[in-house]
Amino acid sequence: MNCDKTCLLTISLLAVPCAHAEPPMHVDDAATMARGGVKLEWAFSRDHQMRGPDLMIGVAPGDDREVNANLARARSSSLTSNDAGMSLKWVPVQTEIG
Repeated sequence: MNCDKTCLLTISLLAVPCAHAEPPMHVDDAATMARGGVKLEWAFSRDHQMRGPDLMIGVAPGDDREVNANLARARSSSLTSNDAGMSLKWVPVQTEIG
């Protein structure tokens, strides 16, 4: 690997700020809510010509589990997309600060 590629790779890695989850989970981390917790998140996203709202609701049936459901709608001048999804999150080992 020559110096140009090495320098470009190093600059690229240093230029990346902290990682973010895709909307609507902008601040998702490796922790779960306390048992019985509920969260509601909303985001408006724009990607090239598509734009629209995202809605997510999550519940915590246990101390180390979350169940999330989301709805999204994206539109452009010629296309409309309605999406729904569900996710399960299990974090068996958690620290006190998340």
